[in-house]
Amino acid sequence: VSDWTWAMRQRSMGEKLKFAPYSSALGSLVVPKDSPIQSLAGIKGKKLGVAGSSIDKSWLLLRAYAKKKLGSDLSSLCDASFGAAPLLNEEIKNGRVDAVLNFWTFTARLAGTGFRPILSMAEVLRELGISPVPSLVGFIWKESYEAENAAAIAALLKAADEANALLAKSDAAWERLKPLMKTSSDGEYAALVAGYRAGIPAAWGAAETKAAEKFMNVLVEAGDQELVGHGTTFDAGLFHAAS
Repeated sequence: VSDWTWAMRQRSMGEKLKFAPYSSALGSLVVPKDSPIQSLAGIKGKKLGVAGSSIDKSWLLLRAYAKKKLGSDLSSLCDASFGAAPLLNEEIKNGRVDAVLNFWTFTARLAGTGFRPILSMAEVLRELGISPVPSLVGFIWKESYEAENAAAIAALLKAADEANALLAKSDAAWERLKPLMKTSSDGEYAALVAGYRAGIPAAWGAAETKAAEKFMNVLVEAGDQELVGHGTTFDAGLFHAAS
C-alpha cells in the first residue's frame, strides 16, 4: 500500500506498476479547542507543525490553497516546522505549536480528545478544483506479477471491498478491532471509526482519473518536482479500474 503519486513516478521510470484505491481518507489542519484560530488566515504569525517534510503532499496543497485564498505563500506567513506525525500530536497537546497539519488517523485522535479541525484536506482539494476527491493511497503491484497472478489480485481487492462494506455499517465488526486501535477514550475511538468510514473509497472511474491528473498538475505547479519526479508524465494506465 502506498501513494499513487509514487507509483506514477516509478511507472514513468519504466517500472510498470498498477494501482487500486485503498482509502480516500485525508488529514486536516487542527487547533486546540479554545484556540482563537478559526480559519487558515488565523495561522499568520503562528507556529504550525506539518507531518512529513517540506515536500509532503498536504503541505504543498495547503500552500497552493493559501495562495488562492490569501494571496500569499503560507511558508512566509507562519513558522512551519516538520516532523513525525506522533511527535506533532504531542507538540500540540503540550502547547509548543499552535496548529498541526497531520495525517487522518492522527487528526482523528486529536478531534476525538477535544481538538478542533478548521480545514480538511478534502475541502482544500475541492477548492483547488479537484473533484471528486480521488483516493491517494492504494494497493500497488507490478504488471508482470498480474500477468500470472490476476486471480490472486482480484481476490485481494474483492476481500478488501467486502471488509469495507462490513465496516461501513457494522459497529460489532469494529468492536472486534477496538483493542488493536489502542484508543484513550470513547471519543477517540468514535473519531477513528468515523474517519475510516468516510475514507472508504468509491469505485474508480473516468472522473477519478481526471481528478487525479488535475491533482498531479497542482503538485507540479506547487514545485513538487522532487516528489513527482522530473519528467514524470501522467499515465492513466496506472489505475487498475481505468485500464
